[in-house]
Amino acid sequence: MSSPKYAIDMDPDSISAYDSSKISRSRKLRLFTKLLREPITVSGSAYRSGSHPILACKVASEVARSPKVGLVQKLMEEGREAFAAMDYPKAIVKSLAAEELLRKYGGILATEQESDIRDQLQFLKVQYFLLSGQAGEAYKVLREIRHRSHPYLWHRRLAQRSGVPDSHWRAVETTLRQFFKTSHSEKIFALLGYAVMMGSDPSRVTSLTEELEFEPQGTTLLYEPLYRDYLFLVTRITRKEKEHFPKYLAEECDVSPLIRVGETVYVGSARELSDIEIGEIETRIGLETVVVPMSERPLQDRNTKLYAS
Repeated sequence: MSSPKYAIDMDPDSISAYDSSKISRSRKLRLFTKLLREPITVSGSAYRSGSHPILACKVASEVARSPKVGLVQKLMEEGREAFAAMDYPKAIVKSLAAEELLRKYGGILATEQESDIRDQLQFLKVQYFLLSGQAGEAYKVLREIRHRSHPYLWHRRLAQRSGVPDSHWRAVETTLRQFFKTSHSEKIFALLGYAVMMGSDPSRVTSLTEELEFEPQGTTLLYEPLYRDYLFLVTRITRKEKEHFPKYLAEECDVSPLIRVGETVYVGSARELSDIEIGEIETRIGLETVVVPMSERPLQDRNTKLYAS
């Protein structure tokens, strides 16, 4: 753990304090994504001494001592803020510090949230690899994600909880398109489909093969189960949706309730809702609310049918 690859000049109080003239933003991100592939071990000298990058900030150094209840949640929130500010190295460190706390103490420090936080950390690893241009690693992590009954909902919920905006998916899509022009890789194509699916218009994924004049042969198309789940979600209509989401609220917020899963309700919207708007809906219905992109006309037609009776 004491090899030169960790010899990064770090201010112990701030992991974003770099001399930009010495290291580029993309290079810095690639250095930190190495930590995603190299497990932390308590036997490592760098870990014990506190010089390991995961311990090189004040709040994460609590990992080496007796942590306080709520620290995992604090780290995840700070990671979300860092991601929103595009300070990805800092976000990585916060994520891995939270992961290490869960490894050492399990759910003791994150009662009833351990599973959700582990899912969020897995989702974030995919994003960090995509942002650093490591398509192979991103593809591998995506494939390792266990099967779920609603894969699109899983990714959509975690994207919102992690503070991943539509602009992230647009940037990732643009980068992957550039990669595809030079490589025509099946894995790049699969990841490109994933980025499109997670963006503001998932239906565009149906024309991707024709648009790029490329028909993948052997690679698993990671976006296909997401698209099937999305299509099912926005076209199904039952009476249950309006039981927990009244018509007046749907009209006021210009959304359409799609499905409730546990204590989470998914709503279709033709625009990206702000955190404040989402928070207001959650306060009024008492459920976590996750936004799913829809076009305006299908959304209105769905509400007309849903609230007709």
